[in-house]
Amino acid sequence: MKRLYAIKNIDYTTVISGKRILKANYLKFFRILHADKCIIFKSLFMPFFSVIMPLYNKEAFVLEAVNSVLQQTFTDFELLVVDDASTDNSVAVVSEITDNRLKIIRNPENLNLPKSRNVGIAAATGTFVAFLDSDDKWEPNFLAEIFQMTETFPNQVVYATSYFKWFSDSFRGPNAALNRENRTQIITNFFEKAVGESPYCSSSLAIRKDKMQALGGYNEAVTFGEDIDLCIRLHAIHPLVFNPKPLAWYRQNESGQMTMSSISKKVHTPFSNYEKDFGNVPGLKKYLNFHRYALLMAAIREKNDLVANKYQLEIDLRDLDFKRKLLCVMSRTLVRWALRFRELRNRG
Repeated sequence: MKRLYAIKNIDYTTVISGKRILKANYLKFFRILHADKCIIFKSLFMPFFSVIMPLYNKEAFVLEAVNSVLQQTFTDFELLVVDDASTDNSVAVVSEITDNRLKIIRNPENLNLPKSRNVGIAAATGTFVAFLDSDDKWEPNFLAEIFQMTETFPNQVVYATSYFKWFSDSFRGPNAALNRENRTQIITNFFEKAVGESPYCSSSLAIRKDKMQALGGYNEAVTFGEDIDLCIRLHAIHPLVFNPKPLAWYRQNESGQMTMSSISKKVHTPFSNYEKDFGNVPGLKKYLNFHRYALLMAAIREKNDLVANKYQLEIDLRDLDFKRKLLCVMSRTLVRWALRFRELRNRG
């Protein structure tokens, strides 16, 4: 038999023969398990959040990312920096930080981003895992807002906030309709709401650790679009609790970021498999076709006809708006001009 106790504003805890004397300075959750006449309970010192930060050659950015975690107003967390065999001074930068909440895990060799995140998940001791890339950052109240969301919607699994797209000289928010609302809510029809642009990014997301592990973590076979792959598997099963406040900064187009030019060397999300597995989920088919379209445009930009032909054959044009349909059938030279013009306009 399990009982869950929420302990607030007390100083220490003593459990003797089922009687509780409680005293602590901060909120902690723990389980008391009855085994014959003994009481076994989960350590009070396990954090509420495990923050997982994969790191690979981000010497110029990682200090800001780490400090944005350590300066959170909600302090019940551990920060696991998973170094993926960096060849620059990234680890040296992090090693200079003295904070008992910070732990560095070093991969013996370069694995990849999904595997590094899974290494962090396996090492995490928190109830929730939250993710922050080593060139992104959080607002100081990010974890506090996520925690409040778990209090308001305690039976949910996936929690996220909006974010800023962070360019070297500017920033802007995503265009998804959910980001323009002014209240935290449960989104049950995620794929219908998120076509076009996800309302959250990988650095503004927190998930119950046990459910993340039950899902299998990140798909280690996918090396391009692993966040989309996770999103599909998550929201085919779980709703999203979403806060429209932009509390994460997601860096774009900086040196060291994976670019679209690497698309041909990567393993992509298996859209067709998910269409078969989750075909009855409302809005999923349209969501998948939008991401096929996005990869088609990336392949055209790269002049990779092999990949472009693959996605052009797979897309159901009925799920696209008129503008995107037109780009799918236009001359690829004209498409490249159109894409370049759009990028310049968006940056302006």
